[in-house]
Amino acid sequence: MAVKCPKCGNANPDNARYCWNDGAILATQAGLHPFRFRSGAVANSLTELGAQVDNHWEEGKYHLYSGDFANWLSGSGRGDLSSIARSLVSQEKNEDIGLEKFLQSFGVDAPPLPKLTVSEASLSFGRVDVNLIASGKYTKQFDLANSGRGYLYGNIASSVSWLQLDTLSFNGNNSTVTATAVRPGKHGTIIIRTNAGIKKVPVTMEPIHPWWKPVLMYGGIGVNLGVIRIIIAMIYLAVYEELDVWAFNKIFSSTSELWFINRIWLISHVIILSIIGAVGSVIWHKTKWGRFAKVFSGAVAGGIVGGIIFFLFLPLDQVFHHISSSSTNGLVKFSWVIIICWGTLGLFIGIAAGVCRWLVRIRRLFFCAIPVGVLCIIFFILWAMGNLTWGNQFANFLISNIKNWF
Repeated sequence: MAVKCPKCGNANPDNARYCWNDGAILATQAGLHPFRFRSGAVANSLTELGAQVDNHWEEGKYHLYSGDFANWLSGSGRGDLSSIARSLVSQEKNEDIGLEKFLQSFGVDAPPLPKLTVSEASLSFGRVDVNLIASGKYTKQFDLANSGRGYLYGNIASSVSWLQLDTLSFNGNNSTVTATAVRPGKHGTIIIRTNAGIKKVPVTMEPIHPWWKPVLMYGGIGVNLGVIRIIIAMIYLAVYEELDVWAFNKIFSSTSELWFINRIWLISHVIILSIIGAVGSVIWHKTKWGRFAKVFSGAVAGGIVGGIIFFLFLPLDQVFHHISSSSTNGLVKFSWVIIICWGTLGLFIGIAAGVCRWLVRIRRLFFCAIPVGVLCIIFFILWAMGNLTWGNQFANFLISNIKNWF
């Protein structure tokens, strides 16, 4: 014989002690034994059971996963909840989540849902240097907390590919999430789905493309060209002297005549550019200096190494080529002139390359005439340095001015 609920009128099995629809106590449950927790707390109904579980959470997990709740519900005529309890025990390995799901299955007698609180209503990365995004420098953190009762759990996702999260799921009443910008972007959303509801956190970024960093980067690598240039030139001079093509002493008879080495301009510069490209790339990507001053790391490393190598080999040149001290001093003085000349030329190349890279990023083709004009000037200077007459005049001009400066 079905037992009718006094509240909703739902027909329940004759052995039911609680209404299967609204959980109300039925008249037939007189003499029902209450559920007793290990701590001594007592629950006479589903409402009381939920309240006692919140007060004794660890005990609640024990009673659920040991089968005590399922047995009590089965004996109380709530076979539906008893089946749910047994199913959760077998399927949900996280006992906190399992207990929260069990309590929410009580229907109208279920306790209130947890309350999700996000520490940040929105995230803003502000102005972001696109050249530094790959370093993982731009991160934001926010906290997820449960300001209500029970146990909070859920998953979290980003709506855009440029925003990366350190976790895709969370459980617990206090969690910290780190969001990292991995690529340039402007707008995105972090979507948080929990057992307490869904919240969305808008994310914004203002990517900037600073033109001066690529200029200095290529300029710094270009300055290395001045250092390596003198080393390669000395190697060629030594080889030609051994082959009796030129007389080494004749080359040093006049400081300005040292520009004669530019006769081998084409061959030496193919080697120079190859070395600069390889060494500059390694220095740029591998040195720890990049944390503090990436744009200068290539120039500093090239200048130090090139200078050490050059001056270490000067005594060997005296031994092998019988150079006098005065000639050596002239070589040292003029080597700085060449380093300055080619370093300046490298800086011009750096400026042109940096401006080109900047123009590509901002996509304003109207300004392409600027780097094209700079490149034409650079090629003109290269041609002038490869010409003996123009080269001599340029060298004498630099030497006379350097003497005035010092």
